[in-house]
Amino acid sequence: MTRIFIERKRMRDGREKVYECSLIEKKGSELKLEHVMSLNSPYQDGVFVLPAGEILTRAFYWSDRRYLAYCLYDKSTGFLGTRFDICTISSITDAEIIWDDYILDLWAPIGGGIHLLDEDEYRAALASGMLTNSDEAWIEKAKDELMLTYQSIISSLMEE
Repeated sequence: MTRIFIERKRMRDGREKVYECSLIEKKGSELKLEHVMSLNSPYQDGVFVLPAGEILTRAFYWSDRRYLAYCLYDKSTGFLGTRFDICTISSITDAEIIWDDYILDLWAPIGGGIHLLDEDEYRAALASGMLTNSDEAWIEKAKDELMLTYQSIISSLMEE
């Protein structure tokens, strides 16, 4: 029987998004969840594109990293790519994960390369003071790390 696990994403503007997921594995401060979403039409946000249909997300969380990873699969055609969300993990319990989103994301599609997502929103949050100088340093360090290591991270995730 699949165990339900809650993912709670807190945005910088105070909003929250809550997702019901299936718990795959929990080991100490590491967590792996799955979530299936049905898209009636394709979704596009710049270079981040998802086709219509059922999309399986395998989500990986680590409390000691500056990001989480979503490996996305089209149920009919297979692996689409990996999205990295720069964040901090606030809490992992036996039933829920709470994480704080730092706006800037990275997308590594199956075809290769890595792309920054939400750069305009990130810059606007810095300009408005929604993100602090300390936040910016955290985000830039995470971005630099991911730009250098995303391929090896994805390879290790695909082995799991």
